[in-house]
Amino acid sequence: MIVARFPEHYVVRVKASNTAEFPVSSDGRVIIDVPRLPRTDSVYLFDWIRISGGVQPFTAKSVQLLDSGNIAAKLSLEEIAKLPSDPEGYHILRMKK
Repeated sequence: MIVARFPEHYVVRVKASNTAEFPVSSDGRVIIDVPRLPRTDSVYLFDWIRISGGVQPFTAKSVQLLDSGNIAAKLSLEEIAKLPSDPEGYHILRMKK
């Protein structure tokens, strides 16, 4: 749930192999369908020297909140899960605007 003066101006974008966008209703509620997110493991040379870091789907900032096409916030699934929730189970994100 987006708490803002005009929540309907926002769109939630989930960046994955297929990027999807979800409009926010005038009451601020939005239900997103999270597609399969990419995951990669870290690569090591000789099992000792890390060459590249892996991507973990729950900590990657793959959810964007757009305000008139501009990115207003980037969140991971882990950050969304830690947001306070209302009695109906919607996680609440308060925007300053």
